[in-house]
Amino acid sequence: MAHNVTLQPSGHTDAVPIDTNLLQAALDAGLTLPYGCRNGACGACKGKVTAGQVDHGKAEPHVLTTEDRANGYTLTCCATPLSDVVLEVHEVSSQKDIPVKTMPCRVHELRMAAEDVMVMKLKLPTNERLQFFEGPLGTFRLREESNKPMVMIAGGTGFAPIKALIEHAIHNHIKRPIALYWGAKNRAELYLPELPQQWAAAHPHISYVPVLSEPTAADAWTGRTGFVHEAVLEDFADLSGHQAYVCGAPVMVEAALRDFVARGLPADEFFADIFSYAAKAEKK
Repeated sequence: MAHNVTLQPSGHTDAVPIDTNLLQAALDAGLTLPYGCRNGACGACKGKVTAGQVDHGKAEPHVLTTEDRANGYTLTCCATPLSDVVLEVHEVSSQKDIPVKTMPCRVHELRMAAEDVMVMKLKLPTNERLQFFEGPLGTFRLREESNKPMVMIAGGTGFAPIKALIEHAIHNHIKRPIALYWGAKNRAELYLPELPQQWAAAHPHISYVPVLSEPTAADAWTGRTGFVHEAVLEDFADLSGHQAYVCGAPVMVEAALRDFVARGLPADEFFADIFSYAAKAEKK
């Protein structure tokens, strides 16, 4: 059994099986909706149901609040249709006209950046012409239309997406204040320690605070310790005028969302890239 789901303002309509969430149905149809974690924890896929009913599924109650539900909002990564539905949601430009290509690559370099972090560089064939969209095509991207100062938090290897955002901002001469916090267990896990220091030294609008949760005696650490999002709370009494970009483990991202909103951050100014893992197959 399926129900018709219409996206507004685009007008795209498709039949969606009752056991398929709205986000997956859109992606299957070649449409790209905003999303992040795909497990109901970040809120990036929030849309408004203007007609019909949905089952909200496993949406986290602190992300999709009782008030949100009463006002018609849902998380498309969790919601399944209970009737024909009209959904108000922003669509990202389609990439279906450019075919996906599988190409042979050669491993050009392997380098251990930390005990559990490997840098891999691949070399593409020189005779192949590449056609592609400039990325990122996901929703964890810099909101360049805003003039708000930004708080950016990286947990461990979550530094990689945050690094891309900051490098994009620098390249495009975006001068909004950026407060970067990088959290790790020990000094070795800050696997590119000089880079954020170089950013802060070269760009007065960028600040950098490393935070270790379990420093070792060998670290001889005199910097900040504890949970990385709590370091932000120590430094910012009011986040109401900021944007937050957070990448890391679900427990850290969820804690940051909860505590930052309590500190005044608008929930729609919180952008996250959550580490998610495939569920383990059940043993038979």
